[in-house]
Amino acid sequence: MAGYALKCGRNIRLYRLAKELDQEQLAELLGVSQGAISKWEKGIRLPRDYYRARLAHELGVDLDKIFPPTSMDAVAS
Repeated sequence: MAGYALKCGRNIRLYRLAKELDQEQLAELLGVSQGAISKWEKGIRLPRDYYRARLAHELGVDLDKIFPPTSMDAVAS
């Protein structure tokens, strides 16, 4: 999970910077704290499903671009 969280965190940061947003601006758009964004980007935590969808929407990318499916997801489907 830690490696996956780090990968997703890098993706969040990459797409946030591409939209020229700082962490505080993104946090305001999502209704979360700047600290939450920081934890997501550092791979300390993953956002809950509700925020994952909003995050993808605000960053203008498909959910799978930020949170790629894992082999465990394929097994569960």
